[in-house]
Amino acid sequence: MNKTDDETRFQDGDKVICLECGQFLAVISEEGIVPGPEELLLAKAVPVPHVGWFCGQQCGNAFERKIGCTFQRDLDGKINYYGV
Repeated sequence: MNKTDDETRFQDGDKVICLECGQFLAVISEEGIVPGPEELLLAKAVPVPHVGWFCGQQCGNAFERKIGCTFQRDLDGKINYYGV
């Protein structure tokens, strides 16, 4: 089965990119992810386990609408899986 352009447009084995808009977030190297997850969180990037990263809440929300799902939320209504 061939993947469509939409399925592959944001896949890149050595980069972390926003699943919605494609913004570059980090590079993956032998040493790990740079900038690290803590720095990405401080920059308001949003991780979703087993899914990927979003550059911010707006892209996470747009992705939810596009695929028809709802991610875990905190009391403020923000996508949040790690209590930060």
